[in-house]
Amino acid sequence: MAREKKSSEDPLAEKVPGVTGNEEPQNNTRPVKESAKKGMKISFTVDTGLFQKALSFVKETVKRGNTLPVLDNCLCSIEMGDKLKIRTTDLEVDTSILIPIESVKGTLDEFLFDCHGVDKIVQLCDANILEINFMDGDMVITEGFNTYKFNGNPDPDEFPRPADLGEEDQNVTIPFKDLASHMKDAIGFCGVDEIRLVLTGIFMEGDGETVGITSTDAHKLFHFDLPCKSDTFSVIMPQKFVTRLLDVAKSEEEISISILNKGTNILFKTDKYIVSGRLIEGKYPNWRAVCPTDNPFMVTWNRKELSTNIKKLNAIDGGSTNQVRVCFKNGETTFNRMNMDKGTSGVITMKHTEEGEYEDEDKCIGFNSMFLYKGVSVMSEENIKCKMSKPNKAAVLGEDMHYFILLMPVMLNK
Repeated sequence: MAREKKSSEDPLAEKVPGVTGNEEPQNNTRPVKESAKKGMKISFTVDTGLFQKALSFVKETVKRGNTLPVLDNCLCSIEMGDKLKIRTTDLEVDTSILIPIESVKGTLDEFLFDCHGVDKIVQLCDANILEINFMDGDMVITEGFNTYKFNGNPDPDEFPRPADLGEEDQNVTIPFKDLASHMKDAIGFCGVDEIRLVLTGIFMEGDGETVGITSTDAHKLFHFDLPCKSDTFSVIMPQKFVTRLLDVAKSEEEISISILNKGTNILFKTDKYIVSGRLIEGKYPNWRAVCPTDNPFMVTWNRKELSTNIKKLNAIDGGSTNQVRVCFKNGETTFNRMNMDKGTSGVITMKHTEEGEYEDEDKCIGFNSMFLYKGVSVMSEENIKCKMSKPNKAAVLGEDMHYFILLMPVMLNK
């Protein structure tokens, strides 16, 4: 019986962009590198503090319990003779960092080590300098008279290669220092349901006059825009990429981000860091369509007092909806949170100022108290304005439409 021909497809081809996996077997063999040769070794010394910070940075990309065990590792290489490049990936976001090293001896292009395992040891080291030795998949860290061994590390050729990002489509300069804190706040308003994948990311757009960021889970929405000269662009960035970006660029006045590969990838690169990721594809919802254009009624609360009161009410089990009834009467706001199933409730009253008329006989509206607290907690003004029209229309927290939180109402039981 004729032997059945085995498929030459690479099992990582569908998971790692840039790996096609459809070449013939004889042409699919990667050239033998020094990393794959037995007997090759390398040693060097590294500043402990720099190594600790580098591992703290790259390990955040390494998920626990990867379906591909090799992704639990850091891929290291010697660059320019005196730099150690440490790279990690979860196949969605790719991070790299370069740190200086000294006393380099031997030749070994690449090597892998267990990211979290090595990090646990290195974070406890208090010597100023560590000596690293690597040979045949075994790693030895020497701290003075102390020695730590990590044997049987995987072959670096098993580690996914970086995605082929192609040519740069657009280079966007953004005023990052002014946006950074708001990007961090925006993460808390993203959706978590991967069925609506576009809502799990942060939408950033520039129209020539402003750069804006928006995030929503369809129940609450965050928006901030900064008037400034900008490029014209729009991207939906994964939360992981934004988090990594905040780690490396939060003190930068401006940063340049490259949009590549026909708008499917995003890259941020400095002399020390590289952060890249795959943009979320799809059309972001027209969030402006749900923003009320006419809010005739406005109340103003003291932010700290409001935050404290809502936090107290949230200590009461609010059931599945976390409903809080908010009513306005004679210059006072009454917050009533009740769980009929458990017989628990809490009522708090505080002063407010108001303008205009509210189109409701009871002058009440319902909110998810967890979402209300989230909205209040990201605002920075001493006093918070809440603009409303009807109990079944969205309410807006904020001074103007350049920086606001939108909250969808919860249906109240009469």
